[in-house]
Amino acid sequence: VSSVLPGGEYINLYLLLDLDTEATLDVLRCAFVEDEISKPDLSSHDSANANMELQDGNNLMAQNQNSMVQNTVDTLIHIISKESSQTDGSPSNDDPGSVVVWPSKKDIDHLFEFIAYYVACGRATVSKSVLSQILEYLTSDNNFPPCVSGDSITSKRREKQVLGLLEVVPETDWDSSYVLQLCEKARFYQVYLPIPYDVVS
Repeated sequence: VSSVLPGGEYINLYLLLDLDTEATLDVLRCAFVEDEISKPDLSSHDSANANMELQDGNNLMAQNQNSMVQNTVDTLIHIISKESSQTDGSPSNDDPGSVVVWPSKKDIDHLFEFIAYYVACGRATVSKSVLSQILEYLTSDNNFPPCVSGDSITSKRREKQVLGLLEVVPETDWDSSYVLQLCEKARFYQVYLPIPYDVVS
């Protein structure tokens, strides 16, 4: 294992992702779900203080969980960048018995989907270069008219993800003209709305 991931960094998460990327990310999503805390049934003179304490507790819990989300996203980005520099994730040949090195393209897709979701929710931030990779991923494989209903559903879902990202991420973190080109190729016409008018015209 140490030869696969030098220094043994994030070894537990790496092994889980290597075992089953999609399932591991599903477990993380469940861990990051914000549970609603029911308000206690209190008398009126105690309710103001209780509500303030409850609000403070909720804020602290949200901060702690968002910190965990950010740390997880940072770790996933680190793993992606390290693995991408070592392998393209393809089988060594066409032999069905050949070993597929992790991460495969499908694994990378799952990781980008996970990261994009939490960035769009405003619970994590990424660098400009990572944002650019995410936008390229979301607009890739859509540069053709959808021929199957599944392709159309995927395209619409990705378009919503791009819109969500552009609404949350500061405009200084993405190049309007470049994003416009990506969205034109992907036929994401709804994305024109958040793009500044002078770029579109």
